[in-house]
Amino acid sequence: MTFKIKKLDKRYNGSDMFKFVAIPDRVNQPFMNYIARRDLEEKEFVEIRNWCWSQWGPSCELRFYADGSDWNNPQWCWDGEQGNLRIYLQTDKEASWFKLKW
Repeated sequence: MTFKIKKLDKRYNGSDMFKFVAIPDRVNQPFMNYIARRDLEEKEFVEIRNWCWSQWGPSCELRFYADGSDWNNPQWCWDGEQGNLRIYLQTDKEASWFKLKW
């Protein structure tokens, strides 16, 4: 799975807490049906989320982050709601490290 790193602005959720968002390119497998393609994307996203967890420590979903969860990690969080598969990153340092790996 490849990602596009975008600088957040007010159009994005989390722009008040994070500077970047990593948005995955969709899997391009023309012979896979939608459900199989979505399952593959979610499995790969979990692998990437686990990598972030091992690099920067535990965090939580964006919706809990905004509510002041005990799992808040200022370096990163993720969003998996409504089909969004996104990793939010705090600074240039995290975004650069993420780009090097993915």
